[in-house]
Formats: sequence, structure tokens, C-alpha cells
Amino acid sequence: MHRLSVLLAAIFAGSPVAAQTPSQVATNWGLLGTWALDCAKAPASEASQVTYVVRNGQLFLDRTFGAAGSDSNLITHGTVRVDGMIDITIVFANHNQTRQNVLVRGPDGRIREWENRNIDTGVYNVRNSRMDGVELRWWSRCR
Repeated sequence: MHRLSVLLAAIFAGSPVAAQTPSQVATNWGLLGTWALDCAKAPASEASQVTYVVRNGQLFLDRTFGAAGSDSNLITHGTVRVDGMIDITIVFANHNQTRQNVLVRGPDGRIREWENRNIDTGVYNVRNSRMDGVELRWWSRCR
């Protein structure tokens, strides 16, 4: 019996684990939906809304800036890190750049950026939830 359990353990230890798609990762982490600093305010250039949405099996980040417009950007990679943060890669085709965003969830369910890095240049806009030395605010789920 011991040999059988050792054999089964060896077989299953070597079995590949099915990788999750970005859509599955975002769904499981609770990222899908619309987020804003203040859900009661209409989107504006200084107070945008973002929506993480699945369309045709692919994950997108849709941003709304009020009168300044909106855009939709494909998320090509998603994983949950060991520390519980979600790490996503977003292709901003209109801006010719690909960014790595790491989001942290607070104990109350709100989220904020932990890191935001241009993958092509390696330049960070956000590190440790700070941009230009200022701590970023938390985003709430609107719907």
C-alpha cells in the first residue's frame, strides 16, 4: 500500500496544473466590475471610472474619463501573487505601451494600485501605492 501511495504522489506531483486565463484569475480574485474613487460622482478627467469586463472570453480594462473620452484595453496576463495581490498586464494600443499593474485589496474590499510599470521601458509610475511621493487613494466597487 505504501508503494502505491508513493507512486500516485509521484505521478500527480509531475502533472501539469492547468493555467488560468486572465479572465479566470480576475473573476476568482473579485476584480470584475466597475471601480471608482467616488461612485456617486460622474466620471471626469480627474475622477475616472474603470471597469474590468470579460468579452468573448478575454479580459478588458475599460476606462471612462467623462467628456475626455474612454478607451478599452486588452489584459493579456493575470496571476495572483503569493502575497495575495493581483498582477495584470495591460496592452494600451492607443498609447503604444504595455503596462504591468499590481493591485492590492484592502480588508474592506476596496482596491488600489501597488505598482504600475511600463514593461517596455521599465519605468514605474507607482511603487508601494505611491505616485510622486503621494499615497494613492482606494477605489470602491460601484457595480
